[in-house]
Amino acid sequence: MGGLQILILNGGYLGSLCAGLALLRLSRTDGRGRFVLGLLGVLLGVAGLWWFRPVLSFGFAYVSLVAILLVGIALRASPVLSDWLVRTVGLFSVLYAALDVRSDVLSYGLSAGSTPSDAAALAAATGVPALLWGLGWMLVGGLFLFRFRRQIF
Repeated sequence: MGGLQILILNGGYLGSLCAGLALLRLSRTDGRGRFVLGLLGVLLGVAGLWWFRPVLSFGFAYVSLVAILLVGIALRASPVLSDWLVRTVGLFSVLYAALDVRSDVLSYGLSAGSTPSDAAALAAATGVPALLWGLGWMLVGGLFLFRFRRQIF
């Protein structure tokens, strides 16, 4: 694996949390939703072009359709609807981080023969048990939500 393994392995959980918090914060200010939706659509389209091979695949078609829908909604929807959609995506991103930690680490990670997870890889790389990584991510998520609660809710 290239790059800084510890940072990369933390990126899924904490990246989803930070992206969700940023979207929640951006959607709180009226009028930014349209811009944010358009930006998400463009970024998703570029990511699809960059990573999906073959281009004639279900994954590429799905990502392209969602990217086009996001840009289309950004161009035509009211600011209220756009802000609501950005808030919804942000909330799902934050919730995904918490649910993913729960399922990967706190539920499956404690059973014998569990599926590999980022927490298990971090445990192997650092010697810190996967359960502690999961609890740490949950703690960081809770602290972030508490710290930024006035800016996002």
